[in-house]
Amino acid sequence: CTLNPKENGCVADKFLKYHRNYKPYEFDLPEGVERSLDEPLNQLTLFTHKNGTDGFFIAAFRKCGA
Repeated sequence: CTLNPKENGCVADKFLKYHRNYKPYEFDLPEGVERSLDEPLNQLTLFTHKNGTDGFFIAAFRKCGA
C-alpha cells in the first residue's frame, strides 16, 4: 500500500470490480482514532503525524454468499 489516497482507493475499487462476490465492509473506528481523509467507510488511511502510527491503508471487504 501507499499513502496516496487516489492509488489506495483505485486498488480497492479494482478489487471490487473483479471480485463481484465481495462487498465493502464498513467498520467503526476505535476510540481515539480519527479519519484524516474523506474516504469510504470501509477504508482508512493512517498517518504518522495524525494517528501516531506508521503509515497504513486499510480496506475491509465481506464475501457474500457461501
